[in-house]
Amino acid sequence: MDKRDERGRFAKGNKGGPGRPRRQTEVEYLRVTMSACTPEAWREIVARAVEDAKGGDAKARAFLAKYLLGEPQGKAPTATDVVAMDAMGWDALRGRIEELVQERMADVLLMELNPHVDSAQVEQLVEEALARVEGKGG
Repeated sequence: MDKRDERGRFAKGNKGGPGRPRRQTEVEYLRVTMSACTPEAWREIVARAVEDAKGGDAKARAFLAKYLLGEPQGKAPTATDVVAMDAMGWDALRGRIEELVQERMADVLLMELNPHVDSAQVEQLVEEALARVEGKGG
């Protein structure tokens, strides 16, 4: 049983809990997860998330945004920012969003699909995917 003081803190001399699992244990769990979730299964999961997000599911939108855009790095735009963006034109903003999405897609492909994939291959895959989305190739 844990030895704690009157305030609920670990008492002097208590070794505490087992701590964080070793990195190798985490790697093994990741391998098992990756083998159980094939790329085809992941495609189905993502397709369902897209449909759910289109239907108004906020959790599905958040899930997709996290993978596609990553965590927000700054603050949300203010009304003044929006007016300035309108004055500059949305093309500049759209271009920057496309850059960020492309960078994030490359990161996801590198980390999630295969850590041994060459970055040039990843860039090519991203360009092909964007071309298909935009209807420019395929």
